[in-house]
Amino acid sequence: MRTSLPASIITVHHCHHPELVIDGDTASGTWYLEDRVLVLEQRLQLTGAAFYDDRYVREADGAWRISRTGYVRSYEATEALPDSWRLTANRFAASPA
Repeated sequence: MRTSLPASIITVHHCHHPELVIDGDTASGTWYLEDRVLVLEQRLQLTGAAFYDDRYVREADGAWRISRTGYVRSYEATEALPDSWRLTANRFAASPA
């Protein structure tokens, strides 16, 4: 993620409640996602949820790998961060924003 997002965007994704179906060397999975994204430069917070729909394949080395992934949003909401909101730590920045 460090190469995809600047330190001014902080995101947390929680995936849980997997529903996996294995059929030989292929499988499918549905995961529930809850996420929060802080866009510091715009003082914006995004929250949302989605269902990931993944496909997996077992390769010759025996390892399972994702062959396709996609998702459908259940909801997404944004809110402006008030002036009183302060970021007191940011692992990905040289100093707090």
